Amino acid sequence: MLCLYQLVFIPVYLWRVTHSREVNEDEESAILTWPEWIIMPLLCIYIVAIGSWVVKLCYFHQCYVLTSGETAYEMIK
Repeated sequence: MLCLYQLVFIPVYLWRVTHSREVNEDEESAILTWPEWIIMPLLCIYIVAIGSWVVKLCYFHQCYVLTSGETAYEMIK
C-alpha cells in the first residue's frame, strides 16, 4: 500500500511544485531543480524495486504455501 501511495503522490508532488513556483519573465522556467531531477527517478526505481519484492513475497505466502497445505513455519523446518 505504501508503494502505491508513493507512486500516486509523486506526480501530485510534481504538479504542486510546478504550480507553486513563481517564474519571472527573464528567468528560464525550470520545472524541477537539479537535485530533484536526480532524486525523483531514483525514488521511482526504489519504489518499484521494493514493491516488486513485496508482491513476490505475498505471492509466495498466499499461493505457494497455501496450496502446499502447510504453514510457513512447517516449510522452514
